[in-house]
Amino acid sequence: MTPEGQFSGSFTILPIVMALFGGLGSTWGPVIGAAILTIVAEALKLRIPYGYLLVYGIIMVVAILWFPGGIMGLIKKIQEKIRN
Repeated sequence: MTPEGQFSGSFTILPIVMALFGGLGSTWGPVIGAAILTIVAEALKLRIPYGYLLVYGIIMVVAILWFPGGIMGLIKKIQEKIRN
């Protein structure tokens, strides 16, 4: 562990992005967001070792623009459509 690694921008911003991706309106939203984004990040590191952060960033921006309520917001919309 180095201080530079612990206080880098990605280390401090990543939990916020995970919570936004999962959805802030529920307890499970950030947990699901963290799980999905961790899996995606690790898969990208294996496939694109030098450009994974760029692809990861593009995926994040697109996902947040398409799902402003996060993954849990999308799940709630689908459940409402099924009920009606």
